[in-house]
Amino acid sequence: MNNKNISLFDDDEEDITFNKTEETSFKPYKIKVNTDLLRVRKEPGLFSDKIGLIHRNEIYTIEAVQDTGSDNWGKLQGQDGWISLSFTEKC
Repeated sequence: MNNKNISLFDDDEEDITFNKTEETSFKPYKIKVNTDLLRVRKEPGLFSDKIGLIHRNEIYTIEAVQDTGSDNWGKLQGQDGWISLSFTEKC
C-alpha cells in the first residue's frame, strides 16, 4: 500500500490534513498447508459451507485474501473455495 498525505481546507479555510492509503494490486502467492486436514469453504468464514479438504504439505496459490475480523482467508486459485490462512505458511 502507498500512503499519501492529503491537504484539504474546511469552511473556515483551516488546513485539514489526513493520510490516505491507496490499495495496490494483489499479487498471487503460494502457500503450504501445515495441518493434517484443512477444510475448503464456499465463502470466507467458519460458518460457510464446506466444499472440500486439502492436506498437510500440499502447495496452492492464493489469488485473493479477505480479512473477516477473526481470521484471514485465502481464495484458492482456479477453484471456487476459500481456506483459513491460519493453518498455512507462505512458500
